[in-house]
Amino acid sequence: MAERTDPTQKTNHPFYCQYRAVYEYATQFTQEQRVLDIGCGEGYGAHLLAQHAKEVVAIDKDRKTIQQAKRRYDLSNLNFHVHDISELRGHFLHSFDVVCCFHVIEHLENPEQFLAKVAKRLSNPSGVLLISTPNRHSQFRLSTGLHWPYHEREYTTNGFRDLLSTSFKDLTLYTLQASSTVHQFQNIRAQHIQQIFRWDILKMRHWLPNRLLRFSFNVGGTLLKLFIGATHSDLIHSITTADFHVTEKQLHEGLDLIAVCRTPWNTVEK
Repeated sequence: MAERTDPTQKTNHPFYCQYRAVYEYATQFTQEQRVLDIGCGEGYGAHLLAQHAKEVVAIDKDRKTIQQAKRRYDLSNLNFHVHDISELRGHFLHSFDVVCCFHVIEHLENPEQFLAKVAKRLSNPSGVLLISTPNRHSQFRLSTGLHWPYHEREYTTNGFRDLLSTSFKDLTLYTLQASSTVHQFQNIRAQHIQQIFRWDILKMRHWLPNRLLRFSFNVGGTLLKLFIGATHSDLIHSITTADFHVTEKQLHEGLDLIAVCRTPWNTVEK
């Protein structure tokens, strides 16, 4: 599936490095903390956090993905659960010191409501939400005009800040910048996507039912990964997490937007 990044698949390597780099950044906030990882996906990020945290609870709505994560990553302080991330109910009503939510918010129909629930999961005003989302103004997005059919919306820097400000008083925005090697890989992807879109003379991607659009993206994305993996294998496998870094500079140009959020409004009102 296009929205899952299995690290065991060689063609996923650049994306795995990109997503893991954000988790590596997050570990500085999770030392001896109780952490909730919302939308944990394949589980490699939660496993990394658990090597630093007191406890990690990792949730995802996909049962098969969670079962696989349980088999791959076995630590005494790491617990995986199948859970609808839009609900956050049951034993997830307990508080956490840190909440991580990476590449999730863009999938939600009611992000403001979701953020209000997340804010209530933080144990006190010093609790931290670490959240990321694709940057709508990244060079790759602008060069392809690509609209990802799994996303309800994608955010600009200002839009992301405005959204987060509905639930948090204090927040700092960062961006995930990449090396020239990663940009070379992204440019190759963009060129192939542009070539594919040239065949779409009738612009069918703009009016196809979402189910068919997702299917075409899954098939097309898989084939594109295989083709680039076969023709640019050395480039792909030269990429590491060191090719990505989190910075406050050039916010509008990064691959992803990242925010560190503190002081939920509900604690201010108290």
